[in-house]
Amino acid sequence: MDKKKLFAILSGAVTGLLIAAKIDSERITITEYDYKNKKVPDELDGMRIVQISDLHRKRFGKNQRRLIEAVRSCNPHLILLTGDIIDNTMRDPEPSLELIREAVKIADCYYVPGNHEAWMDQEEYRRWRRFLIKKGVHILKNEAVDLAEGVKLYGVEDPDFYPGTTDVGRKSFFDDLFGKEEDRWVLNQTLKGLKKTDELKILMSHRPERLDLYAKYGMDLVFCGHAHGGQYRIPFLGALGAPNQGFLPKLVHGLHIKDQTTEIISRGLGVSLLPIRFFCPPEIVCVTLHTNR
Repeated sequence: MDKKKLFAILSGAVTGLLIAAKIDSERITITEYDYKNKKVPDELDGMRIVQISDLHRKRFGKNQRRLIEAVRSCNPHLILLTGDIIDNTMRDPEPSLELIREAVKIADCYYVPGNHEAWMDQEEYRRWRRFLIKKGVHILKNEAVDLAEGVKLYGVEDPDFYPGTTDVGRKSFFDDLFGKEEDRWVLNQTLKGLKKTDELKILMSHRPERLDLYAKYGMDLVFCGHAHGGQYRIPFLGALGAPNQGFLPKLVHGLHIKDQTTEIISRGLGVSLLPIRFFCPPEIVCVTLHTNR
C-alpha cells in the first residue's frame, strides 16, 4: 500500500473517532437504579433521587434545555449535586448558573463541592456559594440533615479544601493520576466526627475511591462523581485512568458494594483536560428507594 493511501486511511479513521467522540460528549444518558433497604421508611418507598455531577462548564442546549428536560423526565423528589458543578477556571460560569436556576424549580437540591470548587479563587467561590444559597440550594459542609424520620443525608467537602492536612500538600495532575493517598486522613477525620445513628445513612461525597472509608463508617448509600467514568474508555478494557486511582481504575462509574455500603458513581456531565469523551457519554443518575421488608 502506498503512503498516500495509508495516510488517507489513517486520517479517515482518526476523523471518524473524533466525530464519534464528539457525539458521545453531547448525548445525555439516564442510568436508573433501584435501591432496597429495610431502613427505608414506608413513606419514602418509591422516592426518586437524581444525581448531577461534574458539569464543569458544559452546556447542553440554550439554558441547559436538554439537561433540564432529562432531569425533569426522571420525576425526582430530590436532586443531589456531587461536586465540580462549576469549573475552577471560571472561563464560562453561565452553564452552571443556568443549571441551578432551573434545577431548583424541579425539586429540593442538596450540594457538596468538589476539587474544582476547592481550586477556585476564594472570592469567586464565596460568590458562587451566595448564588447557591440565594437560589435555595442546601449546601452540606461536613454535616448531616434529616431528610425524614429515620433518614439522614450526610455531605462532606472535597479534601482539597484542606491542603494543610495532607502529607504532600497541593497535588499535581500526576499525583492524581498515579493515585497518591494524601486525602485519606481528611475524609477519615470528617466521617469519624459525624454523629453515628441507626438510621438510613445517605452520603454525598465527590470522591469515589474512598469506598473503604464509607463502608468503615457505616454509610448505607453513597453518591460520588469525580472520575468522569474515566472519560476515555476502551471497549472490553474500560477506563484508561482516573484521578487518584491511576491506570485502569475500577471505581469510576456504576454501582459498587462493600460490606453493607452501596456506592453509586456518576460518570458526570462535563470534561477535563481534552474537551471530549470517548465511549463514555455524559450521565445523570436516578435512584428509586424501596423498602425491603
